Amino acid sequence: MGGDSVRQFLLMVNDLTEIKEKLKPVREYLETEKHSDVLAHVFLGDWDSEHARTVGNVLLDELPNIKVMGTVSSGEVYEGNLAPTNYLIVVSVFESTTIELLTYHTEQGAEASCADLLSADIDSHPDAKALEMYASVLNFNFQTLLEHIRYENKTLPVFGSVVMGVTKENSTAFILAGREIILSGVIAVLYLGEDFHIHLEQVFGWKPMGLEMKATKAHDRSVQEINDKPAYDVYKHYLKIPKMENFLTLTLGFPIITKDRGVEVLRVPHGCDDDGALRLSADIPEGSTLRLSYGNLSEIYNEVSEKQESLRQFAPQAIFLFDCAARKMFWQMGIDQELFPFQRLAPTCGFFCEGELKSTEDGLIVNHQCSLVAVGMREGPEVEMPPARKRMEELKFFTDSSIMKRMGTFIQMTTMELEEANRQLVELNRDLNLANAKLSYMAMTDGLTQLFNRREIEQRIHQALEDARDERSVLSILMLDIDFFKKVNDTYGHAVGDIVLKDTADLIRSCLDEGRGHAAGRWGGEEFLVLLPNTGLAEAMQLAEKIRTTVESHEFHQAGHRTLSLGVTATDGAEDEKQLFIRADEALYRAKEGGRNQVVVVRENPQIE
Repeated sequence: MGGDSVRQFLLMVNDLTEIKEKLKPVREYLETEKHSDVLAHVFLGDWDSEHARTVGNVLLDELPNIKVMGTVSSGEVYEGNLAPTNYLIVVSVFESTTIELLTYHTEQGAEASCADLLSADIDSHPDAKALEMYASVLNFNFQTLLEHIRYENKTLPVFGSVVMGVTKENSTAFILAGREIILSGVIAVLYLGEDFHIHLEQVFGWKPMGLEMKATKAHDRSVQEINDKPAYDVYKHYLKIPKMENFLTLTLGFPIITKDRGVEVLRVPHGCDDDGALRLSADIPEGSTLRLSYGNLSEIYNEVSEKQESLRQFAPQAIFLFDCAARKMFWQMGIDQELFPFQRLAPTCGFFCEGELKSTEDGLIVNHQCSLVAVGMREGPEVEMPPARKRMEELKFFTDSSIMKRMGTFIQMTTMELEEANRQLVELNRDLNLANAKLSYMAMTDGLTQLFNRREIEQRIHQALEDARDERSVLSILMLDIDFFKKVNDTYGHAVGDIVLKDTADLIRSCLDEGRGHAAGRWGGEEFLVLLPNTGLAEAMQLAEKIRTTVESHEFHQAGHRTLSLGVTATDGAEDEKQLFIRADEALYRAKEGGRNQVVVVRENPQIE
């Protein structure tokens, strides 16, 4: 290596047995190359604390002088892409920089004392060039701790992450410091040395909409009331978002914008209580002003390009990304489009977290959400880098069409209420029209069959059940399966199988009456689901039989004649969709067990015809 530089080793790990073997290149490098310190970042995915402790032990046994810090994560970034495994170890080797690893245990009521200790440790290292910190906040108020941190060097760059466990089912948040697991506390790394340089950038991409509101009742990561009404009413009234198990997936495109000590921050509700209180991963203090916002993928990508150029001028040797798990959910399959541009500058790694920490110019450490913090590192002087190469291919968007629909609902509602919002509404309309043209059809349809995808047909059935309850009407559903479809693929190949799927979808569609609200979706594999609002069992059975005979009489390319098994059921709305699906699946099962190529009905209530 010529001159000081940061050398990174990115180790993707599938299980614990691989770690020693994958550390060999690191050990060989350390035995032959000059270095001042070594730091391992461990991004643990859904490993539990005992697995994490084992990782720490293996790293320290194999590389005794290494410093180890780690955290649970919601996905990892490897070479500028979403990592295919859930576990990533990043070993950074420094030529002149030294590392100080600090740990702090704390609990409710001890936040100020912990903040004082951390502040004193920072001040005892006047040569510190940056501070990285991870917090596991199960048993204390992290916002209180942040507000009490006060150190002399206000320009010290601070970055890191927060874990709370809200995005993981049945798991406990924790952080790793060497061989130690910390369930409630903070770990911090001070980067020390004259030749160490760091540059922080942050990407948002959400735009405010509507007038300001006030959190009139809020406490402990929960907002009970906004403008003296249940907080959920904001999402219900403006965006028609229902209380459902997937509440987070519906709201992540519309986080709340508020301020933390004068700094604009985003907060995503991850749940809604029966009383209308919104559950959050970070505080919104009572009395705070707030607004709704909406996600704009074009804006996000433009910001990424701007931050990429700023980092290019810094000339990093390594880049760490702290990306919000909500952004990954929002981008869906397109998340690499905000990650990979940084890989063009330097080796890029990182992880998805529940909160991103970044300091301000006046020394405040702020807990963000829905943001991407990019950290460029370098040892030695700045070198000139070539201009960043622009992507020539068209930017592809992957998001949920319901976001576009709810934006339309918001526009309709606010138009009636807000005379002063014209400028914002024009901008929203422009973005909506552009995004609709690219997203709407793609996001709610199955790419192969052009029927609705599973998410869309589920949402339509959920709404149809609500309508049936309100209108006291009956709806039916059909669950269909192509008989012996595996044999088609095995005999003729998947290309012919795809033709059979597409032709079957066309035949199903030809039997439906869209004017009556009939809708068909691909349920998965060779299964389809048909929604028939305001349709009783007798009519549904006739339509099912029509579909069966239509498919039976059709001759498919190379595959010849094929048949369908169909399950039929109906409801008056007195049950949820899960029960309805179970009954339809039972009917389909009976049809297949009874010899296939037939229609079978399972009734909820003998009186429903």
